Amino acid sequence: MHQVLFIDELLREIFLWATPSDLFHAAGTCHTWKEPALDALYNHLISLKPLFEILASNAKDSTTSSTQLSLFHSYARRVRYLEHSTRTYQDAIPDCILHGSGTIFPLLKTVKVSLPPRRLCSLPPMVSLSPNIRELSLDTGFHSRKGHDNAATYLKAALEHCPRLESFTLRGLASAQANPFLSSMTNLHTLRLRVSHSLTADVFAAVAQFPHLAVLEIHAKEVQAADVKEIWAAQPALPAFPALENLWIRCKPELFGLVTERATSALLHTIYLDLETNNHTTAFWTPLLDGIQQKFSATLQNLSIAHFMDEELVDVDSRSTYTIRANNLRALAQCHQLLKLELDTTFPVGVCDSDFVQIVKWWPNLQSLEFSGELPDARSRFAPEVTFNALRTIATSLPRLTYLALPVNTTDITDDIVANLDVAGQHELKTLSIMFPHLPDTSLLPQYLHRLFPELPEVEYESKEWFADWVSVTSGMKELRDKRRHGKLAAC
Repeated sequence: MHQVLFIDELLREIFLWATPSDLFHAAGTCHTWKEPALDALYNHLISLKPLFEILASNAKDSTTSSTQLSLFHSYARRVRYLEHSTRTYQDAIPDCILHGSGTIFPLLKTVKVSLPPRRLCSLPPMVSLSPNIRELSLDTGFHSRKGHDNAATYLKAALEHCPRLESFTLRGLASAQANPFLSSMTNLHTLRLRVSHSLTADVFAAVAQFPHLAVLEIHAKEVQAADVKEIWAAQPALPAFPALENLWIRCKPELFGLVTERATSALLHTIYLDLETNNHTTAFWTPLLDGIQQKFSATLQNLSIAHFMDEELVDVDSRSTYTIRANNLRALAQCHQLLKLELDTTFPVGVCDSDFVQIVKWWPNLQSLEFSGELPDARSRFAPEVTFNALRTIATSLPRLTYLALPVNTTDITDDIVANLDVAGQHELKTLSIMFPHLPDTSLLPQYLHRLFPELPEVEYESKEWFADWVSVTSGMKELRDKRRHGKLAAC
């Protein structure tokens, strides 16, 4: 191989391991190099500074030569990913760029803009947009109580300059002027709207009818289901969420119920639902879960539900309304394709050992199961009914499970229980998280867990109380695992 080509290949490998910051500094030192390895160097830019220095490096006056411009454009054509952030963005754009014609970054695919609205107005389209952009992220932050028109202006420019845009993320408050542009992005495949309370029912109703939308993250806690219904009733009937595959939504139960009622997608495999229900007085879990099963039982693989309450609302009366119980989970019994079930709630999920006999039959293919909570004091006030017996049921019936997080009470374990444990052992579990704070038996529990899950490396335990004892449980399991492995080697 020619020495120059060899060096080029070597540099490509080095660039693959370099951080974006290292690449940025390296790019600033290479102003005349034209070898292919430079593609890697300029592929991912976190600032325009290296490119602008090309224009300034040899200039002795305010003019820019055609040679410099040609060199600049030869480097700009290599850029595929570009960031503009508060830390790295330079407001001073050279005049030859501002007043030039054509596209500066013809092969640009991904742009990430993170600027407050007051600085966003100084970002001209020619240095952040391109006809070939597929993915655009705009983060204006939450610096005021209402959205800024500069974001709307930038959205308008994006629609004009990026006809092939497939993925868009907006973080920050959206102004009323931005809503028409958000509602018209009908070619999107991925949309993430992290706009807090500024999302309107009109935008939600429009987004639901995007024909190609496969991935949606939307924060809609202030959107009322009745308002969306009224908007849809006044429009020509179009299918809602026809291509949706992955849904992340923060909303009230009524709006999510409307989503499951109207959704027409036969491809949805993942749902993350963050419920807003403060001061809710009626039970909602069964109809909500039943709606999921009726529409998505044939395709749903991953279901995560988060529901948190303000601590002052946590009492015995609210527990009856907000606790998920086994009879609620029965509504999902036909979702046999489920691989992941995660319930992260203030109140512990209301299940007991005997309920797991049914749970493992409903979802035999589970790979991840989590019933966790947010408030430690709530977990201590409402002690779980799940014991080590549930772990035995899980170990013998869920062979593919790799992650398990449960509020398990192991305090009643005895020598007889360990001695009479006769199971083959589940070898796939890699993580067991105990979500209920209590003192473990550091002698018996490691033996019990090792027989159930021989390859389990450790037991996770978050509470500071009795933390050292739970570390001892993990150590005891490791000793048993090492003895078993050494015994197998000795027998060979």
